[in-house]
Amino acid sequence: MYLRRYDIAVGSLKEIIEGRDEDYATIIRSLVTNLKVSAKLRKTYPGVFSDEGLVKRVERAVFKAFELLHDDGDDDDEVVPRLDVVAR
Repeated sequence: MYLRRYDIAVGSLKEIIEGRDEDYATIIRSLVTNLKVSAKLRKTYPGVFSDEGLVKRVERAVFKAFELLHDDGDDDDEVVPRLDVVAR
């Protein structure tokens, strides 16, 4: 079950940010563990986590995949790719 959720999270992140598999793994692990974007994650990926709108989209994608997000009936789930943002 974890791997299925992980794969969903990676797929969602790939639609939002461009990075390597290890970058996605780091982001997912940190968000699932801390339930928020940590200061270390912000420092590691400033190109992603300096934009609060992008932060919310990344959090939502990961939390939704791991069912850590309560569905409030809001249809803001649409993901708009931002290919100009590259993880470091």
